[in-house]
Amino acid sequence: MGNPNTSQKPVLAKSRGAVMLNVIVILAIMMAVIGVMVLLQVKGVKIMGSKRRYFEAFEMAQSSIDYGILMIKKSESGGEVIVDTSFTLEGYTGEVRVNLMFTAVIEGANIAFGAGYEELGKGAASGGAANHFHLISDATGLAGENVVLEVGYRRIIGVQAK
Repeated sequence: MGNPNTSQKPVLAKSRGAVMLNVIVILAIMMAVIGVMVLLQVKGVKIMGSKRRYFEAFEMAQSSIDYGILMIKKSESGGEVIVDTSFTLEGYTGEVRVNLMFTAVIEGANIAFGAGYEELGKGAASGGAANHFHLISDATGLAGENVVLEVGYRRIIGVQAK
């Protein structure tokens, strides 16, 4: 029948090599996918850190505006002079500039005066006046993030209600 020296062994050895090659290719693809996933995760962490630092710089800019409004109120009640101010808190630097733009007369009996719009319950039946300020806040973060806010603020000059 056939030659006894002939066997199926070479065919099996070839198929085992093909299986091994398929396993190596699949593992290489899986490693590439895992590498991309790790890279995306690292980039996501960097982006979140950047957003957090920017948000903290934004909060510093808002705090600078609040401080500028406090300076306006103190100058009205205590006669203090409003000066440009710079301060540092936990590595974040904030600067606020307050400029008086103009003073305007408000005619008539505005309900805003009587309703306590400015938290002091001011009343002026025949009208009043208001100072209009321009506040500029500049805040710098730990990694150089920079936030600039500009605010128009109106401070009513009136007679305090009794």
